[in-house]
Amino acid sequence: MNFSSIRLVAFDLDGTLWLGDALLPGALQSVQSLSARYRIAYHTNNSTRSDAEVADKLRRLGVVADPEAVHTSTTATARHLVEEGLSGICVIGSSGLRRTLENHGLRLVDDASASHVVVGMDVEIDYHRITMALQVLLKGGLFIACNADANFPVEGGHRLPGCGAMVGAIQGAVGRGPDRLIGKPSPCILAQIAAQHGLRPEEILVVGDSLESDIAMARAFGSPAVLFGAVAGDASEAGVVRVADHAGLLAWIEGEIGVGWR
Repeated sequence: MNFSSIRLVAFDLDGTLWLGDALLPGALQSVQSLSARYRIAYHTNNSTRSDAEVADKLRRLGVVADPEAVHTSTTATARHLVEEGLSGICVIGSSGLRRTLENHGLRLVDDASASHVVVGMDVEIDYHRITMALQVLLKGGLFIACNADANFPVEGGHRLPGCGAMVGAIQGAVGRGPDRLIGKPSPCILAQIAAQHGLRPEEILVVGDSLESDIAMARAFGSPAVLFGAVAGDASEAGVVRVADHAGLLAWIEGEIGVGWR
């Protein structure tokens, strides 16, 4: 990896900077140390909160972050819909997803007359809403998924069902997968970060805990990446840089660019 070309470090959140409502050990030091030398961005497949809400959580945990530095699958989905001129949206998702879509000028429709379906994390999904989405898709609407994460990590070593569980329910009903996948591993979020900062793919270092989403997104976009929370031998692909924790991340960067950078 040519570390001299790096201009921005893009951190995943769940499982990389925090678990639930607590920062991981060393996370604050990593952000503070790296922000002295690089621009920092945060990316997440979480589709329940807006960029501003995620920035608020970062600040509550002691991490200085503006909403402009946060990139959620929620906002990425809204921007994609606007760019594609899609509206009349049936939303399977949270109030945060609905607000974000509405704030981007998108018209939401809560019945089968909708034109397209957007699926995000929805802890209140039920048979009625699955039926509504099915009717929209059967008449030719697009099936747009914020992400397809099967589950996500929380405190205590536990995992909870992710957006992929909602996507799977709709997919099982209609008999096909999403027409558009906006969040990771799609490179859409990284493309938005690059455009915002005027950077090339090779100038963005992605740090994340998922080989299937974070690392795959980086590879799809052509950016270097570090698999966080890993130990040697636990990744299925060769050539993946692995670090066990934030101390390991800073040590690896120091090895790449030289002692005394902090």
